[in-house]
Amino acid sequence: MTLPSRICGAALVLSLSLATAPPAAAQSAPTTEQQAQARTLFQRAEASKQRGDTHASAGEEPQARAAYGEAARDYSAAFKLVPHPGLMFNLAQMRRLRGEGQLAIRAYQTYLVLEPQGARADQARAFIAQITLDFDASNAAPPDDDTSADGDNDASTGTEAGEIPASDAGEIPTPEDDTAAPAPVAESPTAAAPAPAPAPAPAPAIAEPAPATPAPAATSSGGYSGLSIAAIASTAALGALGVGLGVKFGLDAGDAADALSDKPVNMPWNEADRRRVREGEDAERNMLIALSIGGAALIASGVLVVLGGADDGAESRERGSASLVPSLMPGGFGLALTGDFD
Repeated sequence: MTLPSRICGAALVLSLSLATAPPAAAQSAPTTEQQAQARTLFQRAEASKQRGDTHASAGEEPQARAAYGEAARDYSAAFKLVPHPGLMFNLAQMRRLRGEGQLAIRAYQTYLVLEPQGARADQARAFIAQITLDFDASNAAPPDDDTSADGDNDASTGTEAGEIPASDAGEIPTPEDDTAAPAPVAESPTAAAPAPAPAPAPAPAIAEPAPATPAPAATSSGGYSGLSIAAIASTAALGALGVGLGVKFGLDAGDAADALSDKPVNMPWNEADRRRVREGEDAERNMLIALSIGGAALIASGVLVVLGGADDGAESRERGSASLVPSLMPGGFGLALTGDFD
């Protein structure tokens, strides 16, 4: 199939949903020191999680929340050093077990951005749906019905009697666990019986990733005759940068919220607390902007590839031009792809 003759001023408006943003491009490999630090933080987080499970089984909710909070901070710090998707999934699990529904949903969505078809993608979507359902149910309950509110909180934290904490399903084995047995089965919030989960692959956070294979250069005799390879590469790079910045801002917002949630209720807020609130709100806004721009740019690069491939074989056609410009739409932000193709 070839492009129609002389299409001038073609515009494609690209919109983006955070839940469907493509994953970020591979980042530079972490150093040996960063890998060692991430491994230490991961092991410490696992110990805190197990301690929280013990407290939860004994009905010691305050101690369990504190232990899960320590695990969440260590998972977050390890992810900043080595951005493995499994660490983000475990962070989401800790948020959920602490009853922090909005923070848990944000972490699950970040995991889905990084690994939309990952081993835990279906579980992440199910947890998002369950947390949203519990939140709607708690809002619909009468204000003076204390027992209903307590029941919703127990369901959202996942500490009911006999339940296996779902964070076990997202654990990442250390190098010593590469030959370990498959990971334990996780509870699904939408099914009565647990479904078997495949054993997670060894964490690339510990092993050096294989070097990326460069894409073959386009020949002068065919393919992408109507688009510039430089435009595709620059658009993809912009998308990867935007998604990476969005993940970073999301972690900053989560850290600010976590610091405020650990503050005693009877202690008044000071100027530092109010400044932390503003920083968290700014980080959340920047996350949405960066993910929107990055995701739209990645989609645009895919469109450029499709349009260029559609003109494959037209060796004698005059090369066209394409450009990507910001576009403001009612209630959102997008990018417009304009081009002049022969």
